[in-house]
Amino acid sequence: MNDKSGRTRSYVILGVTGIVFLLYNIIFFVLSANSVHGASHWVSYVFMLVAFIAVAVTSFLSFGKFADAKDNFMRFPIYAHSLAYLVIELIASSIFMFIDYQIVLSKQMLYLTEAMYYPPAYDYVWILAFLVQLIILVVHVVILFGAFSAKNTIQNIGYKVQSKTDYIRLLKVDAEITAQKATDPQVKAAFMKLAEDIRFSDPMSHESLFELEKQIQECINNAGNCLAAGNNDGALACCNAAKNLLMERNMKTKVLKH
Repeated sequence: MNDKSGRTRSYVILGVTGIVFLLYNIIFFVLSANSVHGASHWVSYVFMLVAFIAVAVTSFLSFGKFADAKDNFMRFPIYAHSLAYLVIELIASSIFMFIDYQIVLSKQMLYLTEAMYYPPAYDYVWILAFLVQLIILVVHVVILFGAFSAKNTIQNIGYKVQSKTDYIRLLKVDAEITAQKATDPQVKAAFMKLAEDIRFSDPMSHESLFELEKQIQECINNAGNCLAAGNNDGALACCNAAKNLLMERNMKTKVLKH
């Protein structure tokens, strides 16, 4: 996804979330205006605010470095998970708000009938509301962090692979540059053949081959110095040495892959 489309998507999600948030608060406070509410009611409202904030935050994150971040299970993007969390939280909070309304109504009826007793569980429903919605939030956060972690891991692997393959590409360029510097046809042909051998070499490197690859690079560098000094024989010897080292490197690369 390019930056422009990602930015547009983030703005759309943020705008729609803002409108829904405004409508939700209007409906919430209109319905809450003429009645008394218990703790479950307000606990549920706070968790709904958290859900709206989660959607807003992930909409921004999905545009930046976490644009392609997906969960480890269903491979959904992070903003889709936040939208799902918002819907689930809306359902859960609505249920607990309804229960809270019924409890408050029951207490009022008991008061009007001068009853001296009501179930003690009424006083602890808000704890259940808090724990259930907290669990939903924690699950959502765990999924998000899993997606962020997976995204970072994939990026780090990509960087490592690129750094390991860059060596062969640069080595090929150095061999071609050395070939262009050569005026002797035999030396030029030898370095062009070396560049061709490098091109078809395994692009993946390995830490244990670092010293060997360093020697190949030094041979090509020394060949350039020989050409600058007019020593074609020395340049040709360096080319042959680099070719032998490259062959050894490729053989060891195959062994390390098994």
